[in-house]
Amino acid sequence: MNTYYNYTVKGETRFPLDMLRHDQAHPTTRLAIRNMASAREHNYGISSKCLYIRLASPKKPTVKRWESFGWTVYKIHLVVELEGVNT
Repeated sequence: MNTYYNYTVKGETRFPLDMLRHDQAHPTTRLAIRNMASAREHNYGISSKCLYIRLASPKKPTVKRWESFGWTVYKIHLVVELEGVNT
């Protein structure tokens, strides 16, 4: 049985790349990767638009730590994949 969390982070500031390591997370879509790259280009201050990035992780996201970087975590879903069951 595999379990992991799917969640979305939202922000307007530079993307905190170290959060991927800290939460053992990775982007789940090509759009998420493009948005991460776009958010990394903002070296300071607030960007002109809000970005949404979908992530997956084997552990629950550390919401307060994301918030300390100016990013909001929402739509947290625990996904359970049962062995031998096609989804």
